[in-house]
Amino acid sequence: SSFDLLVLDRAMPDMSGDTVAAEVKRKRPDTKVLMLTGFGDLMEQEGKRPAGVDLLLSKPVMADALLAAISNLCA
Repeated sequence: SSFDLLVLDRAMPDMSGDTVAAEVKRKRPDTKVLMLTGFGDLMEQEGKRPAGVDLLLSKPVMADALLAAISNLCA
């Protein structure tokens, strides 16, 4: 199967979002990765975006912010 964008949470059961993002980018480097996390703003300020993540959004995320992020990544 093929996809252009992966939206994931940082805290997930069994495998962290950081691990998933890195693995997706390793296998499909053109896939855009959007990560949702409660610490997105802080992580961006500190320059701690996980490998493979194209954009971080802080939770809770509003629908308009999510749509803008998706539009930006898929433009």
